[in-house]
Amino acid sequence: MLIKGHRVGGLRQRGHLVGFGGVPITPVERYFTENLAAGGMYSAMSSSVPILGDFELEFDFYRSSPTGGSFIFSNYDTAAGKYGLSIYSTGDYGAGAGTLKVFGGTSPLISGLSNNKYYKVAFKYLAATGKMTTYLNGAVYSGPVSSTLPSGMGTSDVSAIARAAQGSFYFAGIVANLKLWLSANRDPSSLRIDMPLNESAEEPVFKNKAAVLGSDLWVNPALNGWVDNGNGSYTLAGDGSFQNLLIPTPTAGSIYLLSFEVVSIDGSMKIQSSGNIFGFSAAKKYKLALTATANLIGFARNFGAVNCTIKNILIKEIPASTPYATRVNQAADDTELYQLNTVAVPYQWESTESAKVIQITGTP
Repeated sequence: MLIKGHRVGGLRQRGHLVGFGGVPITPVERYFTENLAAGGMYSAMSSSVPILGDFELEFDFYRSSPTGGSFIFSNYDTAAGKYGLSIYSTGDYGAGAGTLKVFGGTSPLISGLSNNKYYKVAFKYLAATGKMTTYLNGAVYSGPVSSTLPSGMGTSDVSAIARAAQGSFYFAGIVANLKLWLSANRDPSSLRIDMPLNESAEEPVFKNKAAVLGSDLWVNPALNGWVDNGNGSYTLAGDGSFQNLLIPTPTAGSIYLLSFEVVSIDGSMKIQSSGNIFGFSAAKKYKLALTATANLIGFARNFGAVNCTIKNILIKEIPASTPYATRVNQAADDTELYQLNTVAVPYQWESTESAKVIQITGTP
């Protein structure tokens, strides 16, 4: 097998990986998005998952900055101004003295961490004993240790990846394979977050594999001046204030995954509920996780005369207990396709698009 220039019992033929007998070998590949703190990059969760008892949070991370405090994952209660489950990264990573901890409480640290290294970590809490166990690369690092959790654990309402949920303290680096169980034994029925964060740059929304979306609500929309072209597409040509293509079945306060493709557009359009919740003016595919502010979601002109055709509209409810995440300030070149090199010592992820290499500290 040959991976990124290394040969082990196989041959390379015309740029492809092949094993014995010329059988093609499929390399292990995935996308990573590297957040840049200076760019204010992070992922906004569509909802927060309050935690009232046992839990286990697991994720992989790669920190590029050597120093400074930042949040890898964060929940927050905005009304009370209290942190929920939030993982804080601080210390001198450049000197191999970086640490992770649950912010806003007392918990065991995972320490001795370095920047430019890829780690898998987990925090497991058992409510009956009030103790937490931490894991580094699949092995127990510390605990069980008596721990006091943040006071907003059960009431958090906003959540973010790679920054504090209420803003600032941006994380520089990669977060991947984020999972949250509301149990201490990884009961599959308690899995609320299962996000590989493995989407390509063209995907603006990160999928939660633990979520079961509702049925498609885009059925028999009210046209209100739009033309149904009969092929799954709709056209608006005009400047009327009430020319709204909409469905009245969403529920105010609920969260929806909305996807559609703009075939052509001349002018400025918007998605509206009680007001304008998203504007667009480019002919391309869109995917959004948004909250309905009224019992409707629809398409309308933003201002002036427009000529717009939209097709392949789909809208499904995202349960609040199993949120999705949306990219914020992440540019296309911040996401690259990587290939796993298991011949290198230690293992590493190698970009297929640049010279970037991510050194793995454990087993991927």
